Formats: sequence, C-alpha cells, structure tokens
Amino acid sequence: MIANVTLCRVATMKNAKYLAKLFVRDTSGATAIEYGLIAAAMGLMLIPVMFSLSTTVKTSLFDVMLGLFPS
Repeated sequence: MIANVTLCRVATMKNAKYLAKLFVRDTSGATAIEYGLIAAAMGLMLIPVMFSLSTTVKTSLFDVMLGLFPS
C-alpha cells in the first residue's frame, strides 16, 4: 500500500512539473493581454481629451438649440 502512495506522489510531481513547463511555454493568451493593455492605454489617453472638449461641445449644442427655438 505504501508503494502505491509513493508512486502516486511521484507521478503527481512529474505531472505538476510538466504542467508548469507547458504553462511557461504557452503564449496563446499573450495577444489578448496585449490588446487589453492597448485598449486601457487608449482609454486613459481619451479622458483628458474628452474633458477639454466637453465645454466646447456643450456651448455649441446650446447655441444650436437656441437657434432652433427662438424666443
């Protein structure tokens, strides 16, 4: 019985080492992570632009609305 437990532990350790090697060598998810980082960077760059344009757009739309409904 003890031999079976020891054999099972050795097989599990080899399996764990094999899976760890596969995990380190696997690059299939790298592209998705890169696209995510690019999207996050673009989002961070858009925040200041949107804040600076908000007053200009708000004023322009208000002027258009005033032109549509003269008092």
